[in-house]
Amino acid sequence: MFNILVKLILLLKTLIKNTPSRYWWENRATVIGNSIYSLGDAENGVILNDCYDPREGLWHILDITTCYVRQFGLTSYGHSLYCVGGWSWPNQCKRFDIRSNRWESLAGMNIGKDRHAALITENGICVFGGWNQIFVSTVERYNIAQNEWTTDSFIGIELFLGGPAVFPHRIN
Repeated sequence: MFNILVKLILLLKTLIKNTPSRYWWENRATVIGNSIYSLGDAENGVILNDCYDPREGLWHILDITTCYVRQFGLTSYGHSLYCVGGWSWPNQCKRFDIRSNRWESLAGMNIGKDRHAALITENGICVFGGWNQIFVSTVERYNIAQNEWTTDSFIGIELFLGGPAVFPHRIN
């Protein structure tokens, strides 16, 4: 167990040291295939969209035309990153296709929010909690195939600046 922790710490030190630009305010990370994708606000005011391939030990800069966003949710599905909500564009939902290296706007959330959590599920994306002048206690679900959001007001989660977790058991 100790050896695994040491290897993880060394990997994290390498990741941080070799980042193309230092993140200034916030970033989010997710995994597609063998690579780690990181999206966030850099020191120089540019939104970074980077990919780290641990097999190469290198960072690659992807598309940097992303509009300014902070305190957003990020998750991945298939070959795409999904950037949801955020401080500057609280209703937005955008998809970044890693194969074509381009962004696409999708249907916006019903309730704008920032500082929320986004999680991929079997049928799409779930967004929990957040802030919109008050705590947001609803859960919104995005159906990827239908490009449509629905709101579930019965769950009632007051989550603020939290992160989601996936359990290996099916939740109905």
